[in-house]
Amino acid sequence: SAERELSRIGAKPNTYVYTAWATMEYKKGSVSSSSGRDDDVKSLKRARELYKKALDADPHCSVAYLQLGVMESAEGNYDRAKECFEKVLTFDQRNSRVLQAYAIMESRREEENVNSRRVLDLFERALKANPRDAGVYQAYGLYVEELGDVESARDL
Repeated sequence: SAERELSRIGAKPNTYVYTAWATMEYKKGSVSSSSGRDDDVKSLKRARELYKKALDADPHCSVAYLQLGVMESAEGNYDRAKECFEKVLTFDQRNSRVLQAYAIMESRREEENVNSRRVLDLFERALKANPRDAGVYQAYGLYVEELGDVESARDL
């Protein structure tokens, strides 16, 4: 209905409407236990279409790129997710949420493909961008604990 109302009043497409809608479509498909795989694929395809509309409306929308990257990461499409995170960082270098999501995504690759130094660097960049971001400290600490350094994890 938001899309219809924007059109009805002659307003431009709104990146926030499309981003929220895309996120809803993806979550609907990923959490629906009664839906079959076809429904999940349709939801994923629809979410991608809506994120594209959001980015067409504002090619510098960090939130749309972040959410699209998180979705692609959750689907195991790490290279697509990386593209989203890297795109944001070309115009929003100090976005700690994007850096955090990027680090988490990199840490989830298959074990032989994880570059721990890269993951740690991304977490460090996130903290440099926003030293008070508790979410980054939490994710960073959990990753360091996974690496076996419990003392450093506690410090974080």
